[in-house]
Amino acid sequence: MKKIVFLFCLLLFTSTQTSIHAFDSTHDFAGFSVELDYYRDGNTKGYHITKKGVEPFRITIQYPDSSLIINDVVLLDNYLVYYGSIHINGNDTYYDAYYLVTDLNGNIISEYNQDFGDLEEIINVFEIDGIFVIHVEERNDPIGDQFEFTRNIFIGFDETYTNVYQTEIYLEIFNYKVTENYYLYSHDNTNNFEGGLRNDLTIISYDDIPVITSNAKYNEIFFLDFINEGILNGERIFNGHLIDYPGNYTFDYNNSTFDFVVTSTITGVENNSVYSEPVYPFISRGLATLNNDIFLSGEDVSLPGYYNLEVIGENGYQESISFTITSNLEGILNNHSYSEEVELTFNGEGYLNNQHIDSPFIVSEEGEYQFKITGENNYMESYFFSITEPKRDTSMISFIQKYDIIILSIVAVSGMIILKKK
Repeated sequence: MKKIVFLFCLLLFTSTQTSIHAFDSTHDFAGFSVELDYYRDGNTKGYHITKKGVEPFRITIQYPDSSLIINDVVLLDNYLVYYGSIHINGNDTYYDAYYLVTDLNGNIISEYNQDFGDLEEIINVFEIDGIFVIHVEERNDPIGDQFEFTRNIFIGFDETYTNVYQTEIYLEIFNYKVTENYYLYSHDNTNNFEGGLRNDLTIISYDDIPVITSNAKYNEIFFLDFINEGILNGERIFNGHLIDYPGNYTFDYNNSTFDFVVTSTITGVENNSVYSEPVYPFISRGLATLNNDIFLSGEDVSLPGYYNLEVIGENGYQESISFTITSNLEGILNNHSYSEEVELTFNGEGYLNNQHIDSPFIVSEEGEYQFKITGENNYMESYFFSITEPKRDTSMISFIQKYDIIILSIVAVSGMIILKKK
């Protein structure tokens, strides 16, 4: 039969991560504070929780015939997390892992308690890249005045506080650090971490080789998955690094060297293409220039011309796309003759027989014409056309019809003269 664990025994836990249980305590945050007032009502032990300052509230947390101990209160993503342990009298031998989450108005968002089989308490809560993680430390039957360490249990929860990940570490953790990418830990008091947890709670070791294909090209974003120190293009970096800028990269880690490229994505135009309408190039990342001028992603390119779009990145990285925009001329064809006026519509700078014109422009006078359209980067289109008089119709039928009209006119006039004589 296992021994009942009393409150004073629980306080004998020895770990650099275990804090003194907060019976009555105050926790200060930016703009407000949270007070925990421990109370006992028969076999029920709980807390009055009071928030003071901005949007104050007061709530009472208790569970019938249960003893609740809150180790600490932390603020994560505008939610207050209270964590520690709970013992249900009569149903359980040991204290079990416990946490409570409220919003900043005191509304309860999530409650959790879990019995893993021995004596457990939550000694830390944190976030890794959007995943809420609790660190449960488990110990077994007391030996004398000490509890023997059993294991560390890490549990990850999604945004609905559903358990989605879990892992266990069976060596005691004496030093840790939470970064944006990892929970780092060591089994001694040094700052050179032996391992880490990713946000899916998989374990990364200090001697793991990063998964990098030599001379590979990675599109837009690449994450260097490593712990402790590495050298990227001559600069020291630590504990994971997100590369989101195009470039040529060299990474030195654990006596190994990796060369790779992170590229930019260009959409809206294709290399060596010709367009008759405006285009809107989009560049995902990097410094962009268009014909050597700074270019902002998504801007329209509408004038006719020859264009070179270049993306410049780290360590000599360059990527370029060449394309052409035409004038989209309508109204004439090259080397054609017209017997009536023409209307020129075009994009760009137009010159008719070396005289500047704007689109649209009507040409009605007879003559020969040279029409030029100029654009960016020495771009030019040239057209020749002419406008002539309408041709006379000299066919036999036309000739007969013409003289029929003359004869009819003479007959009509003669008839009028005869009528007058009578």
